[in-house]
Amino acid sequence: MKIPDTVRLKKATYLTDYVIRFVFTDGRTVDLDFHPLLNDEGQNPMTRQFLDVTRFKAFKVVNRRDIIWGDHEMAFPLATLYAGDFRVHWDGKKYPGPAKWKSGSVATAAR
Repeated sequence: MKIPDTVRLKKATYLTDYVIRFVFTDGRTVDLDFHPLLNDEGQNPMTRQFLDVTRFKAFKVVNRRDIIWGDHEMAFPLATLYAGDFRVHWDGKKYPGPAKWKSGSVATAAR
């Protein structure tokens, strides 16, 4: 997925459980549910700490591009957030992974 170079993360808002809403400068909105990823048995044990909702809610946006938790114990790049798909990596390419990792609902503002 090619993201225009001018697109940045405008706002990230915790909604409920493990869902965060991402609003981008081009009007795109993605509601991304992190629970399928966090609860996956194959995940790094470091990320499982964020099943604690209090810890999960303590995310930070870095440089209007990435989202991180703690001291980078868990982090996701703009491309992943924009696609609403954990299989999409920093380079915008989709890599193999469970279908349940596509857990975002996407809405694009009318122009």
